[in-house]
Amino acid sequence: VMARIISATCNYTINKKLVFNSNRKVIKTLPSYIILAICILLINTIILNILVSINFNKYVAKIIVELVLFFISWIIQKNNIFTK
Repeated sequence: VMARIISATCNYTINKKLVFNSNRKVIKTLPSYIILAICILLINTIILNILVSINFNKYVAKIIVELVLFFISWIIQKNNIFTK
Protein backbone atom coordinates (compact mmCIF):
# COMPACT_ATOMS: atom_id res chain seq x y z
CA VAL A 1 0.00 0.00 0.00
CA MET A 2 2.81 2.41 0.88
CA ALA A 3 4.56 1.69 -2.43
CA ARG A 4 1.32 2.47 -4.30
CA ILE A 5 0.92 5.76 -2.44
CA ILE A 6 4.51 6.79 -3.18
CA SER A 7 4.19 5.72 -6.81
CA ALA A 8 0.90 7.59 -7.26
CA THR A 9 2.35 10.72 -5.65
CA CYS A 10 5.38 10.65 -7.96
CA ASN A 11 3.19 9.94 -10.97
CA TYR A 12 0.84 12.82 -10.12
CA THR A 13 3.71 15.25 -9.64
CA ILE A 14 5.49 14.25 -12.86
CA ASN A 15 2.26 14.41 -14.88
CA LYS A 16 1.29 17.80 -13.44
CA LYS A 17 4.66 19.50 -13.80
CA LEU A 18 6.47 17.77 -16.65
CA VAL A 19 3.93 16.08 -18.89
CA PHE A 20 1.10 18.61 -18.87
CA ASN A 21 2.98 21.65 -17.50
CA SER A 22 -0.06 22.59 -15.45
CA ASN A 23 -0.21 25.57 -13.11
CA ARG A 24 -3.58 24.56 -11.63
CA LYS A 25 -3.68 24.23 -7.87
CA VAL A 26 -3.34 20.80 -6.28
CA ILE A 27 -6.71 21.26 -4.55
CA LYS A 28 -8.34 21.41 -7.99
CA THR A 29 -6.43 18.58 -9.67
CA LEU A 30 -5.64 15.98 -7.02
CA PRO A 31 -9.20 14.83 -6.22
CA SER A 32 -9.95 14.30 -9.92
CA TYR A 33 -6.64 12.52 -10.40
CA ILE A 34 -7.37 10.15 -7.50
CA ILE A 35 -10.85 9.38 -8.87
CA LEU A 36 -9.38 8.73 -12.32
CA ALA A 37 -6.72 6.41 -10.88
CA ILE A 38 -9.31 4.40 -8.96
CA CYS A 39 -11.59 4.16 -12.01
CA ILE A 40 -8.72 3.03 -14.24
CA LEU A 41 -7.77 0.36 -11.70
CA LEU A 42 -11.35 -0.92 -11.44
CA ILE A 43 -11.95 -0.90 -15.20
CA ASN A 44 -8.61 -2.63 -15.78
CA THR A 45 -9.46 -5.37 -13.30
CA ILE A 46 -12.97 -5.91 -14.63
CA ILE A 47 -11.98 -6.03 -18.31
CA LEU A 48 -9.03 -8.34 -17.65
CA ASN A 49 -11.20 -10.71 -15.61
CA ILE A 50 -13.79 -10.81 -18.39
CA LEU A 51 -11.22 -11.42 -21.11
CA VAL A 52 -9.43 -14.14 -19.15
CA SER A 53 -12.76 -15.82 -18.27
CA ILE A 54 -13.53 -16.20 -22.00
CA ASN A 55 -10.09 -17.79 -22.52
CA PHE A 56 -8.43 -14.75 -24.09
CA ASN A 57 -4.65 -14.95 -23.69
CA LYS A 58 -3.95 -13.18 -20.40
CA TYR A 59 -0.66 -11.67 -21.58
CA VAL A 60 -2.14 -10.25 -24.77
CA ALA A 61 -5.19 -9.03 -22.83
CA LYS A 62 -2.98 -7.24 -20.29
CA ILE A 63 -1.03 -5.44 -23.02
CA ILE A 64 -4.13 -4.39 -24.96
CA VAL A 65 -6.10 -3.24 -21.90
CA GLU A 66 -3.13 -1.33 -20.45
CA LEU A 67 -2.48 0.45 -23.75
CA VAL A 68 -6.11 1.43 -24.25
CA LEU A 69 -6.49 2.65 -20.67
CA PHE A 70 -3.19 4.54 -20.88
CA PHE A 71 -4.48 6.61 -23.81
CA ILE A 72 -7.89 7.12 -22.21
CA SER A 73 -6.21 8.28 -18.99
CA TRP A 74 -3.88 10.62 -20.89
CA ILE A 75 -6.78 12.22 -22.76
CA ILE A 76 -8.80 12.71 -19.56
CA GLN A 77 -5.82 14.21 -17.75
CA LYS A 78 -5.04 16.54 -20.65
CA ASN A 79 -8.60 17.72 -21.25
CA ASN A 80 -10.15 17.62 -17.78
CA ILE A 81 -7.61 17.47 -14.96
CA PHE A 82 -4.50 19.39 -15.98
CA THR A 83 -6.11 21.90 -18.30
CA LYS A 84 -4.41 25.23 -18.73
